[in-house]
Amino acid sequence: METLKAKEQVIKAGKALVECGLIVRTWGNVSCRIDRDTFAISPSGRAYDTLTTDDIVVCQVADASYEGNVKPSSEKGIHALVYRTHADANFVIHTHQVQASAISTVGMKSMPVKDYDMLGNAVPVSAYGLPSTGKLKNGVGNAMEGSNSHGVIMANHGALCYGVDYDATFKAAQQLEDASFAFIRDTYLQKSGASQYDERAFETYLLSLMLQRDAKLPEATKLYNSKRTKDGFILENEDETAYTLDSTDLPEAARIHQAIYRDRSDINYIIQTADHGL
Repeated sequence: METLKAKEQVIKAGKALVECGLIVRTWGNVSCRIDRDTFAISPSGRAYDTLTTDDIVVCQVADASYEGNVKPSSEKGIHALVYRTHADANFVIHTHQVQASAISTVGMKSMPVKDYDMLGNAVPVSAYGLPSTGKLKNGVGNAMEGSNSHGVIMANHGALCYGVDYDATFKAAQQLEDASFAFIRDTYLQKSGASQYDERAFETYLLSLMLQRDAKLPEATKLYNSKRTKDGFILENEDETAYTLDSTDLPEAARIHQAIYRDRSDINYIIQTADHGL
């Protein structure tokens, strides 16, 4: 593929992913193979709706190296890994899409799926690693080995999808989101005994489980969850305490939640766990 066309495909995908909600703000990254040795990738920390072809960086498949003053995505090494290990892969998308990201937090080794042609019979979940680290890249590489899925869920992180071209990879990302929601819905119905899925009932059921867990913790280690409201947020403790984003007289746990809601307008729920913090 010509370099210019590959860059245009990256920009097109970034805008489309933002429009459909699979990528938020500047998070996630997109790349397109140019040839056997090079690929074009989105830059680090740039809004997708403002990108031009001059902002798209050409990297080497062999080692993810690049030239020029524009810094490529910090996850360029994972994209290079996909292109090195999958000769038929010509497009890669990394997202923090909502449903797949939720699945990434529950500790599964893989998510069983059916009737999704881009996902095979199960979507592997890679081992956790901090963003842009060798541990994360190696975990993704191990998860892809032996898998017939064109998607990987990255533990406590997000998702990676790849395919033969733009359309196939975008389809894989959409299918992964649909499959992740279906798994969450079906698990809820099975565990709760509900006859049908209702979002409000599901939320109530989930929060009740969290409160049951928290009630069993010693007071010194008690953890809280929260949900955003119109003017602030509600801390899911015994009193269902409501706070605004401007409240000043609030406990330490609530201050942490408040800071996150202030900084991240896209976040509507926070789950606090003993193993991984917020």
